[in-house]
Formats: sequence, C-alpha cells, structure tokens
Amino acid sequence: MKRTAKELDRFVGGWLEEHKQRRLMSGGLIEEQVFMDVLLNILEDADIGGFDADTINKATCLVLVFAGNDTTVVALTWALSLLLNNPCVLKKAQDELDMHVGKHRQLQESDIKKLVYLQVIVKGALRLYPPVPIIGLRAALEDCTLSTGYHISSGTRRACMD
Repeated sequence: MKRTAKELDRFVGGWLEEHKQRRLMSGGLIEEQVFMDVLLNILEDADIGGFDADTINKATCLVLVFAGNDTTVVALTWALSLLLNNPCVLKKAQDELDMHVGKHRQLQESDIKKLVYLQVIVKGALRLYPPVPIIGLRAALEDCTLSTGYHISSGTRRACMD
C-alpha cells in the first residue's frame, strides 16, 4: 500500500508540476483551464490545517478520481453483464456501432449522439442497477391532493431535486 501511495503521489505530483510550469510559461494567463489550473488559482498560497497548497491540490484530485472510478466500474460491469445475458441486444448494439463508427477507428465522443440504441442500453442499465443508492428521497407522510388534482398517497417517495 505504501508503494502504491508513493506511486500515486508521484503521478499526481507530476501532473501538478506540469500545470505549474505551463502556468509560469504563460505568465499566469491560461486560456483553456482544466481542473488542476482552477485548483492552482484558488489555492495559490493556501495553508489550510498545516497543509500547503500542493498537498491540498493533490489530495483533492485523488479523491475525485477515486470517487468517480468506483461508480463507473460498477455501472460498466452491470451494463456488460446485461449485454452478455441478452445476445440479441448485444448484436443490435454492435451493428449500430459498426454502422455509425465502423470497425477501423475508435469511438469518439462526437459519435455518441448518433448511437441512440447504445444510449438506451446505458440508461436502462443505470435504471435497473444504479451504482449508488438514490439519496435524498422524500416521502409523503399522509395522503394529500394537490391543487392540480393529483392524489398523493401516504408513503409515496420522490427524489429530492433541490
């Protein structure tokens, strides 16, 4: 674990230094800012809880990378599992990819809007097996009727959108 932690620190530290150098070379004016550039601007000379700006930047990046990684892996695993258990759906998805992307190049982000069937597969997998539980649910405590005439039964839940 210590060796892995050092490797991750070295990797993110290199990323941080790369952005610091780019910032120095441009005189501090970077037109196209990515997440690391924003962190560098916000925490330029910060000292929060005894940690310097570099440590805070690296820790924030690692937290975001790892937090997003697990849910993505779970979602992809379920989507692939569902596809492997439904060969006709898999074949239809492959045909759509072959038609819109072809077999001789990699999928580009710009291709996604044309892949309607694949979008439905992803949305269906996320609906059936969300990678994280839906939080922020609200439930009606008692039966009520809204002014628009809709009846809401006690115990009806809805996701919190505010």
